[in-house]
Amino acid sequence: MPSQRKSDAIYHLEQAIRLDPNYADPLFHLGQLLLGEGRRSAAATRLQEAVTLAIASAESAGENAVAQAGNHRFSRARQSLLKAREQQQLAAEAAFSLARLHQSAGRDGAEEMLATATVCDPAHAEAHYLLGRVRQQQGDLPEARKLLELCVGSNYAHGAAHIALAQVITAEDEQHLARNHYLTALDMDATLATGELEERFGE
Repeated sequence: MPSQRKSDAIYHLEQAIRLDPNYADPLFHLGQLLLGEGRRSAAATRLQEAVTLAIASAESAGENAVAQAGNHRFSRARQSLLKAREQQQLAAEAAFSLARLHQSAGRDGAEEMLATATVCDPAHAEAHYLLGRVRQQQGDLPEARKLLELCVGSNYAHGAAHIALAQVITAEDEQHLARNHYLTALDMDATLATGELEERFGE
């Protein structure tokens, strides 16, 4: 996006936030634009606000859906459920962006935001992958495995997740699973795991 168009977009998003400071969408998009401009501190502030407001909006919409269904207003209940889902996904994307920002800056908070993203969007493959790698590095292999399995369940073509899964599968009676994950990664990219596969299984 050209510089002037970015400046205009930032201005209009800031105006939208002034008019309705409790609306998460412009906060998220403003955070993304500020991040692209290298304004990390301002981006982090807006993304955190987006996470908080989107979660609150999702919870409110969910409560409305329950109340509307109880009053047999099923069409309105469905609309509220759709809004709740949209806001959960927005919260997940904002949390994920904030986690990556914290990681790149070496700041605390990335782990919490990755966990938030996985809760808000159970199908967010990349958030599950990165949180799984964090748990792997911490030595919590059962939790790492669970998160990495959720990642490949959402995106089976995630080669790096298959390799990480193979690494955390340590039980002797499950080595065939580890080998299969290495082979799956190799099918996707022959450069991904050749060395590890040869070292571990002699192939």
